[in-house]
Amino acid sequence: MFVLYRNVNGNQWFLTSGNKRKFFSSYEEAHLLAVKLNSMLLKEVDPSDYWTVAYIEKHSSLIIPCE
Repeated sequence: MFVLYRNVNGNQWFLTSGNKRKFFSSYEEAHLLAVKLNSMLLKEVDPSDYWTVAYIEKHSSLIIPCE
């Protein structure tokens, strides 16, 4: 499974749906949404704060960045 996350002021935020992480079945689907969300961020946002795609096991806390 894939998730989107970003680091803001040293804190890791996950894209959620309701109160749960939003999971994507394919990298392509997650990447397309990340590109769209990142295009809406202010240009002053540090690139390290952009939405990033990561691989994660559904019930695990270990994430593996894909980008």
